[in-house]
Amino acid sequence: MTISVYTSYNTYPYKNKNDEYYVDKPTYRKIIKTINEVIFKYLLTTGAELSLPYKLGKFQIVKIKGTTKNKGLWFKKKVKAKFTNFHTDGYIAKFIWFKKKARVKNKFMWTFKLARTNKRKNLKDYERLNMHDYIINNGVEHFIEL
Repeated sequence: MTISVYTSYNTYPYKNKNDEYYVDKPTYRKIIKTINEVIFKYLLTTGAELSLPYKLGKFQIVKIKGTTKNKGLWFKKKVKAKFTNFHTDGYIAKFIWFKKKARVKNKFMWTFKLARTNKRKNLKDYERLNMHDYIINNGVEHFIEL
């Protein structure tokens, strides 16, 4: 089961127009997306950790020493190659959910996946802050190393 901005409106209790806190679905999505962008920008620019409510763990962007595999070259020419990430001194930034102390049953079954638009360049909107562009421009010095 996937829970996203689009499906979370189903759990919103004030869907009737007569309710005091009524919000329609498009407005609800705009509010959630704006809050998520503010949180993501804060984590990306400060390197701080965000504690989730109800003891669900913590989110943080960390740097990891290593390289990533060039899968495109492998599928085309069957050559094992890796990106060396010279622009970040060999570090890779990852958005991690620390769930070790989370009070959730079956933790191994839960995962967090960052939306592609926050990881990669969004070609339609250059003003949007994303992880890839921020790291190329500012580096990974303010993130903790795992």
